[in-house]
Amino acid sequence: MSVIAAQPGELVLSFEYDPATPATWVDMWDNDLVCWLVDESGAAEPIPAVIGKLPPVRTETAPLESPQWVTSWYGGIIAPDLWRGSLDDFFTWLATANGANRRLRGNFMSPAVANAWQVWADRNPERVWPGP
Repeated sequence: MSVIAAQPGELVLSFEYDPATPATWVDMWDNDLVCWLVDESGAAEPIPAVIGKLPPVRTETAPLESPQWVTSWYGGIIAPDLWRGSLDDFFTWLATANGANRRLRGNFMSPAVANAWQVWADRNPERVWPGP
């Protein structure tokens, strides 16, 4: 296992889906990325190490796309093997990908991510989940 240091400002956005009906809601939060844990054999995907915790492993959600986490760096999002783009477009994708009709809740500490979330939420109030 190799350890690769994170780039300055690199974050991990984590997602917890409704365990009963993963297509219903997503609770989102951000954590600072410390490093990547990389299996040199390629047998396992790289794993982010964060300050805090990663979300619980999600239940199967096929055909809906439901990443456990994505990385954010300089305002862009990378969902490995699934999606790349802006934060604004990512929130829309997460809510609607493959026919999903999810409501989202953002719990972000990063000012850039929190601001992007607020702008998106103000434009899409019908897609905002107020939480339990």
